[in-house]
Amino acid sequence: MSVTRIAAIAVAAALLVAGCGGGRAAYIASLQSSDPGALESPDPGASETPVNSGAPILPPDPAQMDVQLDSFFGPEAIGIYDAQVNGLYQHEAIEVGVRPGSPDEDPIDAVMAEGGAEVLIASLPYVLQARETKGADLVLVAQLFQRSGTYLVSPKSTPVTSLGALKGKSVGTMDMAGRSLDLTAALAVAGVETGAFEPVGGYDFVGDPSSIPVATTLRSAGVAALQATRYDLYPQLLEFPADTGESAYKASQLSVLDFDKSGDALASIGVYARASWLADPKHHNAMIRFLRATFAGYSDCADSVVDCAQLVSDQGNPMPGGHLQYSANEINALIWPNAAGIGSMPAGLYDATVKRLLDTGLLATAPDAAAVDLSYAEAALKASKDVDLMWPSYAKADQPIYDMGEAPMATDSPDPNATDGGPTDPPLETDPPS
Repeated sequence: MSVTRIAAIAVAAALLVAGCGGGRAAYIASLQSSDPGALESPDPGASETPVNSGAPILPPDPAQMDVQLDSFFGPEAIGIYDAQVNGLYQHEAIEVGVRPGSPDEDPIDAVMAEGGAEVLIASLPYVLQARETKGADLVLVAQLFQRSGTYLVSPKSTPVTSLGALKGKSVGTMDMAGRSLDLTAALAVAGVETGAFEPVGGYDFVGDPSSIPVATTLRSAGVAALQATRYDLYPQLLEFPADTGESAYKASQLSVLDFDKSGDALASIGVYARASWLADPKHHNAMIRFLRATFAGYSDCADSVVDCAQLVSDQGNPMPGGHLQYSANEINALIWPNAAGIGSMPAGLYDATVKRLLDTGLLATAPDAAAVDLSYAEAALKASKDVDLMWPSYAKADQPIYDMGEAPMATDSPDPNATDGGPTDPPLETDPPS
């Protein structure tokens, strides 16, 4: 993967004016406020003059940072795309480049290489393991996902009623960027140690409708169960037919174990920064400003599923629009509501994640205190004004699944009773059975 900086999409003036949701409009209004809020550095010795939320004028030498994703322009980063496209980073005097993940390169190896990105978007188990085994100097500065997002899916005709039943069976695992670690840990707790089941991987980057459908793995690869993200791989099972000629699954044909309900959830997607980069005091405020803009981008997407799904597509993600809308809606539900504010760690989740990794041998020793520094997120929350970063009344929208992931074309008719703008066929079943 080239380490060439990937240029941000040009700021769209029309979007800055019209916006795609209440979060963006409020944030831009705060940037134009005559009462800007100053940023506070988590390091009281930092000497850099903070950049506030006043007039959006870039200094001659704005801060620069690159963000490494753990997948190819995945929907997990919708808030980053929003902040990038709508000038929120520019308002914070930051130039941000985004580097997509690749199945050919480990994202942490990419970050650790010469010229690697300063920031990584990834899951906590993956980063903690890399700190121990590779010496990665990555620090958690903000926890984005408050919930897991991992499903274990099996056919309803042969349901997996307990994880222990998978001993000696084939299990579909996501084998990129440590995404199988939560499943591996859960199986170990159930007495199914590594080596006692056969992992069938290789579908983590099924990010193209022309690739082998995930349904093919579950229908014809002989797997007893399949690990699936609730926002990406699970809807693919319902959208795309198997290439064996069999149809896509219906929700009623699947048995779903939700890790958030089974007690197997580990801390998932967060924002990490290189400790060597953070060691420079002038970068402290830059990180706070980056997080403030990023948080506002995610807030914007909380009520803008269609527009923010389009942002994912605009980056180059090849999945169809209906699929990306479903993904964006599910990702919102992993972030909101958040009583402590986006970027915070749910009470007990970090300790529970570390304990499980230690108990199952996925970590040899407990990570030191330097692995986490959420003071940057706390400072960004404190410095944010007129932006809802908690969404206490958030309720997930009823987002349908469409055949082949294709959303219907929008209609220009203002008549709410118009019949020519909806899908040709009724939407498919969406929610997994409880």
